[in-house]
Amino acid sequence: MKSQTSALRAARIAAAYKQIELAERAGVAVGTLHRLELYPAFKPSLATAEKLATALQCKVEDLFPLLARKRGSLHRPEILA
Repeated sequence: MKSQTSALRAARIAAAYKQIELAERAGVAVGTLHRLELYPAFKPSLATAEKLATALQCKVEDLFPLLARKRGSLHRPEILA
């Protein structure tokens, strides 16, 4: 299984983004993106993970499998009114 670092980097490269391009598109700091790609122990906040997944048009679980296992399902239940 890929580590979360390689999954994020692989998704960025597959989308043909440089780190700065993805960071700007997702609204996160370049340093944050760099650390997420380089250090597997560096865990993003859920908000950051969602921004990156949205920018890469994928699921949070695709980018951060370790985060998904730790937090359980990242899907938010629908609120019925």
